[in-house]
Amino acid sequence: MRPIGLLCMCPKCKVLETCEFMGDKMLPTKRFKQIHNGEAYHDCGSTNPCRLFHISYREFMLARSEEDGNGTISENRQGQ
Repeated sequence: MRPIGLLCMCPKCKVLETCEFMGDKMLPTKRFKQIHNGEAYHDCGSTNPCRLFHISYREFMLARSEEDGNGTISENRQGQ
């Protein structure tokens, strides 16, 4: 079984990070954790679980290749 990447978005601070899941278990990351109820939480202290979005590996790599180095998408990709 291969892990799948899901985009995690914190509802409090709006940080985005790709987290990997193997079945219903999240692989460990530095800033996100999975609690006994199976939901992912960010380390900013949010009491609300993160939203999870499915993106394809191709979409992720395309967006990553167009980042401007500050973690934001370059102008030619915004609004598409």
